[in-house]
Amino acid sequence: ILLVPEWAEQQGFADNEQAVQGAELFAQSGCLNCHTYMGQGAGNLGAPDLTAIGETNDAAYFVEYLANPAAFGNTVMGSYSYLGQENLEALGAFLEASKGGE
Repeated sequence: ILLVPEWAEQQGFADNEQAVQGAELFAQSGCLNCHTYMGQGAGNLGAPDLTAIGETNDAAYFVEYLANPAAFGNTVMGSYSYLGQENLEALGAFLEASKGGE
């Protein structure tokens, strides 16, 4: 979680409470075991770097994707629907706010 304030500042979402909550979830929920973000993480199983993913879609899309990646053709990533709608929306806000940083 120590990375979250740095991410929030560099990505410009420090004043977006929901996106900060999503960043904390991202850091705690094992996302970095496969994905990379702002130079952190593993990059396993072909998982993409998510530093600038917010340039591609909006929060609502990311919520749907996280709930059921298989519906989007991703059979490697499991569903994160167990996190609940509020947490998925926070993750979606975080991903939408991730536009590449400085």
